[in-house]
Order: sequence, then structure tokens, then C-alpha cells
Amino acid sequence: MGTATDIVYVPYPGANPAITDLVAGRMHMIFDAPGALLGLAGEGKLRALATSSDKRVPDAPDLPTMVESGYPGFVITFWTGVVAPAGTPEPIVARLNAMVNEGLRSPEMRQRLAQFQVEPLSGSSQDFGAFIAAEAKKWAAVIQAAGIKAD
Repeated sequence: MGTATDIVYVPYPGANPAITDLVAGRMHMIFDAPGALLGLAGEGKLRALATSSDKRVPDAPDLPTMVESGYPGFVITFWTGVVAPAGTPEPIVARLNAMVNEGLRSPEMRQRLAQFQVEPLSGSSQDFGAFIAAEAKKWAAVIQAAGIKAD
């Protein structure tokens, strides 16, 4: 679903300068991780419009998702993963995967990640490989539909 919204992409060297310019009124909007923006929204320095995740943010339960706001399929999430070089022996991959999953299940890690609105997800290396492949396919379609070309 297109919105016919004319948005100019402005490259920044990081989130902090972009957020500074947003708060100062030098730009009109930003997409960033909720953890970086909810505090400023709570202080009245920013107005949160929607989250691009597939569900509402626990620390902002009244903030709708983009899908709830009338944009079906508009789900963009920030994610981080642990990878190893191609060809890493399977026993090493399995051991690393087990250690990462164990850490993600710990109450201390879950509490720390929750401070940044990050939900830890654990699984197998095959699960993560399938997720990465699905993300690549999704974003390739977006790039093609938008006619985006590398500079």
C-alpha cells in the first residue's frame, strides 16, 4: 500500500545527531528504535506516531503499530544476530548457538535488553539462517519495487 508521501532521505552519521535535529525542529520525522525515542516522547519533546513492529511496544501500550494505523504489511524491525564465518564446523556452531541461547534466557540479559525495548529471541542456527534468507527476500522486493540503485 503506497501513501504518496514525499519523504526526503537525509543521511546522518548516527542516530544521536538525527534525534538532536528532530528535537530541534530541523527535520520532521525519524524512524529509529523505540528505546532511543520513547523517553523523549514521554518528556513531550517528540510525538510518537506508530511503531513499525508487528506488535505494540510494552512501554508504550497506547502507541499503535503501522498495521493498526492502516498500513497493512508495514512491519520493519531492528534485529541483531551472532554469525560465524562460512565453513565453521557444525560442532562449534552448535556450541556457540547453545551459549548465546543460554545467555538470552538469563533474567539479567532479558532485563537489560528490555531497557532498550529489545525482545530476545533464541533458536537454532538453522532458524536464524531461514530468518536472514526471508529478510533478504523481503528487502530485495522492496528495493526492486522502489527502483533503488546503489550510488
